[in-house]
Amino acid sequence: MEALLTANKDKLYSFAFTDEEREISPEQGDEDSGEAIHETIRIYTISYNGEAYFADQVFHLSDDQKLLASQYAQNLTVLLGDGIYQGLSETEFSAMDLSYDGVVFADGETQVVYYNQLDERWKYSPYGTDTIGGYACGPTAMAIVISSLTSETIDPPHMAQWAYEHGYWCSGNGSYRSLIPGAAQAWSLSVDGCTASEPQRIIDALAEGKLVVALMTKGHFTSSGHFIVLRGCTSDGKILVADPSSYKRSEKSWDMSIILNEASKRAGSGGPFWIIGN
Repeated sequence: MEALLTANKDKLYSFAFTDEEREISPEQGDEDSGEAIHETIRIYTISYNGEAYFADQVFHLSDDQKLLASQYAQNLTVLLGDGIYQGLSETEFSAMDLSYDGVVFADGETQVVYYNQLDERWKYSPYGTDTIGGYACGPTAMAIVISSLTSETIDPPHMAQWAYEHGYWCSGNGSYRSLIPGAAQAWSLSVDGCTASEPQRIIDALAEGKLVVALMTKGHFTSSGHFIVLRGCTSDGKILVADPSSYKRSEKSWDMSIILNEASKRAGSGGPFWIIGN
């Protein structure tokens, strides 16, 4: 690579210049002469050409390859797991016209304020350049957690805006995993990462009245990636959830094995489970 750069160094930069005439009046320059001073300033603009030059002249990339290269950072976060795809397709939510205003789950150890990203009040509201209905399961999950564990009422639009402003939005993919601990800490909540090999920690946390955010992959809850909130456990070992995109799934109890087996296998930011408490 060093040899390649050296061989093409003359093509990496180009420059252009413009000349600008300037006159300095006596009060600005030589007051004794009483004459204006004329000078010419040459302004150089240096341009870096490396990206286009290497793509076209050295590597001879096709348009598709250039597009893939331009999306390198976004694609890398998806492949490495931090920005795992969490989107819902247009057909999954465009026909829904439901409101979940005032819904509270009180059958677990913790009374949970429920929000749904598909709620008609905000499903088409922005999350970055995406929509809350399509991509904001992470902010909606944290809106549930914060509204349930603190004295503040934080709805999905508020949480989505906060996530966007603090760099947790992942364009076209949902949210970075770091949103979960980041938002919890911002609202002065305790947060501890947990793996799928520690089910007892999850059960104990739920029994203590804490909430657990889980990042799920393809299975019962999603076809891609999806944040949900574990909100309690039953006497027979079932798990209660608050699913930001499904009220129906939120009313069911789930086998712990399903939760553990379908949780993301890629660790990141302490996940795929985050235990959150006061």
